[in-house]
Amino acid sequence: MADELFEVRNLFTLGNYAGAVNAAISLRPSSSAVSVDRDVYLYRCYVAQRNYGLVLAETEVEKAQDPSIGAVRTLALFKKAGGDTALEKDAVDEVQRWIDAGTATSNATQQVVAATVLMARGRIDDAMKVLHNG
Repeated sequence: MADELFEVRNLFTLGNYAGAVNAAISLRPSSSAVSVDRDVYLYRCYVAQRNYGLVLAETEVEKAQDPSIGAVRTLALFKKAGGDTALEKDAVDEVQRWIDAGTATSNATQQVVAATVLMARGRIDDAMKVLHNG
């Protein structure tokens, strides 16, 4: 069976976010699981392009449905805060809830987002612990 997300994943990894967005939009997923994975890459591309508002607008309803999409939403909130410590604190608190609940060790997207947020806050040891547990 072919990897439906091969092109999207590779373009994202190479940093070609516009190409990954185009590939993700044109992809017709064969299952809901592939659709969620595609959306996670799509939203991560938008975050990388600093389109935080778009991610927040499109993930509002989906946040409760999938932890990976919720994680990317949290990353967009953190990045959009841009130094506003109150808004950044909300994202850090959300990440800490994942860690305390143990979900950050079982969900790869939550791991990456948690480590990214913790690193940005200078909590390098905590970020490495999150990644080590995965």
